[in-house]
Amino acid sequence: MPLRAGDRFDFDIESGKITGSTPYSEQDKSTHVRSAVYTVHVGSWEGLFTRIITFLAALLGATLPLTGYYLWIRRLINKSKQKQRRSEA
Repeated sequence: MPLRAGDRFDFDIESGKITGSTPYSEQDKSTHVRSAVYTVHVGSWEGLFTRIITFLAALLGATLPLTGYYLWIRRLINKSKQKQRRSEA
């Protein structure tokens, strides 16, 4: 199962020689779709620039839940401090 767009080669296990090949143009449509999904998944569909953009987008997506939890916990702490101030006064 090739992971990227390319020809498929069959090898002899014992000798390591190529026994056959299938050009990319003759492979199944599922192989074409699988290779397109893989290139988008790793961010290599347009080169280094899109890899960097994909990484930054993933990094942003990973930090959003963390910052949300941070703000939520900070709000809980502030609410408890306000209740303590009200009970003291």
